[in-house]
Amino acid sequence: MQNLIELKLEQLSPLIKNWYSPEKLRSNVTEALEEEFQRLDDQDFAQGYFEHCQIAGTTPQDYLNHLDGETLTGIRFWNRDLDRPFVDAVLVPELPNQPAGYLQLARGIAAHHAIFQPRHVRFFVPSHLDLGPLPEGFLWEKRYLALPFREARSHPRPQRFEDVTLHVPENLDFHEDYLQMYRDIAVLRPEHPEYATPETREDFEEMRQAGTLFQVFHQDQWIGVMAGSPAAEQGLSGYVVMEMLIRPEFQGKGLGEAAQRHLLERLPAQPDDVLFGTIDARNTSAIRAALKNHRQDVGGYLWVKV
Repeated sequence: MQNLIELKLEQLSPLIKNWYSPEKLRSNVTEALEEEFQRLDDQDFAQGYFEHCQIAGTTPQDYLNHLDGETLTGIRFWNRDLDRPFVDAVLVPELPNQPAGYLQLARGIAAHHAIFQPRHVRFFVPSHLDLGPLPEGFLWEKRYLALPFREARSHPRPQRFEDVTLHVPENLDFHEDYLQMYRDIAVLRPEHPEYATPETREDFEEMRQAGTLFQVFHQDQWIGVMAGSPAAEQGLSGYVVMEMLIRPEFQGKGLGEAAQRHLLERLPAQPDDVLFGTIDARNTSAIRAALKNHRQDVGGYLWVKV
């Protein structure tokens, strides 16, 4: 699989290549791809996936990842919805610089997984590849916004930094209020549940015990939640943002920006760690907030309709 690791390294954003040593970058890519490599022949995974999905005409082998030369793909389901199958193009030999090239690749990739009748093929495209305006049938989904902790912490603190405090919760009694925030936001922005879903109590408890889950307070009033978790994805390693949510009535006042900076300072990062997160391309307010906190776009998922 070394040739596939080399291929992924070549396709990374130059920004990421500047943030890590060559050895660390190779380790990041290897860790991120390890699960995908295992899914090429993990019969237990295939059997479990098959038993969960129970899609007519399929066998366990159909759920394994597929490797054709240097093209690594796997069947997936959007939000675990069996009526919304797509193919994840984990690796392709070359990333085209125009939409037509992705459409050609997508059609060939989808053909191998035709038994699932996938609607889309998903590619990860680094930010230095500019595809220009996308034609019909193409869309950008999640963008990766990232910045090394050492650089992020060197910037001046936001104006309202002192107006916000973060505390590791003693328990999860606030979880229902947290879920209510999602419901309140959905009323204001009906499209929000399509690209943002709340964390489970189980995930929150794991982060709470690790000391990376925080309640956000403004003048002793609970206004939101911030959380991170160790991760390695798309060549990045460090902490991925699991949650950055401020109550709607406190948004647009600089408090979210201040809370994000507190999170940067509270997470137990190592010297070469990067803070990163995925933000849906439609969530322009969250992207603006991330950019205002100096994070940089290193790539995103391109969906191609087939």
